[in-house]
Amino acid sequence: MASAAILSLEEFRDTRRRGEIRQRLHDRFDQWLDGREERVQVSQPTLEELTQAVLPSGRSGPRR
Repeated sequence: MASAAILSLEEFRDTRRRGEIRQRLHDRFDQWLDGREERVQVSQPTLEELTQAVLPSGRSGPRR
């Protein structure tokens, strides 16, 4: 019975450590991702660019 309790305590500690490590990893990844997002310059497309992306270039009007 004592060995089962020891194994359970070890498992509990390992699970807790893995959770802490996982949280630190997520926190650092979020910081890294925030840094990348700050460096990216995203411009809003113009109406003309959107129209060209949606409509094929060969079409000038509605299909019949």
